[in-house]
Amino acid sequence: MLDSKVKHTLLTSGYNDRRNEVEQGLALLKEQYPEVKTFRDLTEAQVEASKNILGDVVYRRCLFVVREIKRVLDAVTALENEDFATLGKLMFATHDGLSKNYEVSCEELDFLADAVRNNENVLGARMMGGGFGGCTINLVKKDAVNAIIERVSQEYKEKFNIKLEAYKVKISKGTSQYTTEYAGI
Repeated sequence: MLDSKVKHTLLTSGYNDRRNEVEQGLALLKEQYPEVKTFRDLTEAQVEASKNILGDVVYRRCLFVVREIKRVLDAVTALENEDFATLGKLMFATHDGLSKNYEVSCEELDFLADAVRNNENVLGARMMGGGFGGCTINLVKKDAVNAIIERVSQEYKEKFNIKLEAYKVKISKGTSQYTTEYAGI
């Protein structure tokens, strides 16, 4: 994870605006398609066909949500198949959607995702959390982690005069309860 050091607060960051916009969009889409209960019931084609009714901003928010639902399902399949190249492409696509359509990224997060986008040792990257600051999570080949951190840290410092913080994490089988058995006590 690469920490942009940009702080955000969800109450003032626009998070509530995004929520209101997608709720407004879903209500309009339900009028067009009475069988729709949630965004999971919508297709990208239905959102596209409703662009004029939704207006530009609400359209882009709804398009992001429908595409992201599909990406999540595709990510599950990629993980089940241990297809990390596909997972990485989905991560980049999610970041692009969060940045361009949902507009919850920021210049610093976009810089961090773009700084690794064409590196053969990085399979994917995206912002994480509520947006408007925070970290990117990056899917990096183990032997390249330190070099990536060093290069991106230097470029980030030059661009924003901010010292980048990196947190090395690894994929695991999920969380587990911490007991004395695991602590070696």
